[in-house]
Amino acid sequence: FNNHGIEINASNVTLDLNGFSVIGNTEVGSFDGIHVTGVRTGISVRNGRVEAFFQDGIDLGNAENTIVSDVTVAFCGGDGINTGNSALVERCVVDNSGGDGIDVDIASIVRDCVVTESGSVGVRTGSNSVVTDCTASFGSSTGFITGVTSVVSGCNAGDNASNGFSVNFNCNVSDCIAEDNVGVGFTSSSTAFFRDCVAQNNDSHGFDPGGSAGSRLDGCFAVNNGGNGIDASTNTHVSGCTVRSNSLAGIDGTSNVTVVDTVVLNSEGGDGITLSSGNVERCTVRNSAASGITINSSGDVRDCISDNNAGDGIFGGFDSSVVGCTSYSNGLAGIHIDGQRSFIDSNRCRSNTRGFDIDQVNNTIIRNVSIQNGTAYSIVGGNDVAPIVVSPAGAGPFDNLQH
Repeated sequence: FNNHGIEINASNVTLDLNGFSVIGNTEVGSFDGIHVTGVRTGISVRNGRVEAFFQDGIDLGNAENTIVSDVTVAFCGGDGINTGNSALVERCVVDNSGGDGIDVDIASIVRDCVVTESGSVGVRTGSNSVVTDCTASFGSSTGFITGVTSVVSGCNAGDNASNGFSVNFNCNVSDCIAEDNVGVGFTSSSTAFFRDCVAQNNDSHGFDPGGSAGSRLDGCFAVNNGGNGIDASTNTHVSGCTVRSNSLAGIDGTSNVTVVDTVVLNSEGGDGITLSSGNVERCTVRNSAASGITINSSGDVRDCISDNNAGDGIFGGFDSSVVGCTSYSNGLAGIHIDGQRSFIDSNRCRSNTRGFDIDQVNNTIIRNVSIQNGTAYSIVGGNDVAPIVVSPAGAGPFDNLQH
């Protein structure tokens, strides 16, 4: 039994199982189910089942330009399907592999495949590969891992013991779902692009794009994750996303992060949006356990709505701008500035404990409106403050109003 089930030792071979099974015996040490010996090219395996081998189910690792199609691989001790460069794996099912479910090398395609209960990664690719319409679930590691400059679309990763998706530099991930994974829903080691993806009920962050060159998230959902909804690294751009009911912050970013046209609701353990520095524009933030929007320094908040947060509606540090925002029904200040050289212009604060709370000097406060706040304006001396008037009648073009 110390042999491969079928051994291929030539190039340009098509193995059509014609619906039959190749069955080994894991207890007595049978090797691979189907194995290529030597460096080969043009191998095809299709239409059958490979089961119960001590090592890989199908090992085409020494071959290039291979095709594996319409095959089920189950209960093998190594990888389910392993290929070399330029492979196509399609319409395959891999169940209970001891290693990776499907492992392909550079410039390969994996499509319409299902991997369950792999002992390691569900689907792993080399660089410049494409994975479409696949599912990887209940694995002992990450659902999907890709090499650089790869594309992943229409895939689902659920109930894996690590991350849902882990991609590399310059990868593009779209229309994918990561749900109920023990780790992060979507993570990248460097710059990546995520579009129309859903991360929900993962134990850690929904999205964790890495690298400093700047990842981008467009139209994504991060809901009910155990960490931050989006944990954004330097230069990340977040646009048109919905972030709701995550256990920590909605969006937690480092420096030079941009968040636009995004809705953040019910952040259960932190701010709705908190950035070391960056820009927040045309966003709505509501019902956060701490402040709605926080930028610690060198930030710009424009045309945002922040309401019903336990802390401040909008908090800014040094060199911040808050322009054209509405902040209401927050537990502390509508707009709170604890820094210098900030610019507060044309904002509306209503029904907060304090409307405008300016704690340091050398800031500019003009054209704002405070309505029914506990304290309308709490501003220390040494700031440039336009006159505060109670009626717009006769007010100057830069005056602040108080109702």
